[in-house]
Amino acid sequence: MRRSSPRLVAALLAVAAGMMLAVAALELAAEAFGPGTVSPASLAGLALGLLLPASWEGRRSPHGDPGAPPSPEHLRAAGLSAAGGIALHDLAEGVAVGASYHHQPSVGLSVALLIALHNIPEGMAMAIPLRLGGLTPALALGACVLTSLPMAAGAAAGYATGGAPLGPGLALGLAGGLMLYLGSITLPPQAFRLGPASTVRLAYALGALVGAWLVAFF
Repeated sequence: MRRSSPRLVAALLAVAAGMMLAVAALELAAEAFGPGTVSPASLAGLALGLLLPASWEGRRSPHGDPGAPPSPEHLRAAGLSAAGGIALHDLAEGVAVGASYHHQPSVGLSVALLIALHNIPEGMAMAIPLRLGGLTPALALGACVLTSLPMAAGAAAGYATGGAPLGPGLALGLAGGLMLYLGSITLPPQAFRLGPASTVRLAYALGALVGAWLVAFF
């Protein structure tokens, strides 16, 4: 990945950003602010998800050169921020799986399968900036595996309680805010600094379309 051309890196960043935006808007926000789920906790989570990465980035490079290409450290930080959002989302999804299995095992298994399929765009959105940031395939894969562990904890809690007392609004809102910030504020400027605007726009739109398709059909 380190030897890839700037145009290719720009395109991959834009694809990841588009997929993050699609996941945040069509999945996380829909779950956090859907009928019967919107709450002060959802709003607080969204605010934290938007403000925390802004604070991290401001402290990391307050005087960075806006014309310089993104550093490997910056790309790794973007991937790890995405991993944090995905882990929180997986925690909430695990609660849904466990609660569904508690009420009817066949339904729980079906929900688990659907969630596994629609986690594909989330994993891609996290793995791309990590690889561009210099992580080996094994380390990037390991990071993706680690983000799935909260789902197991959520599933256990959801099964034990039936999901009733566990409000996932804060986790979903926080996850949505993180992915929204990364997909709309962090990654697009980096992509535009590296490649032609036409390439970045096309890749961004393609990433959003692919992410939306996966969210809708899986």
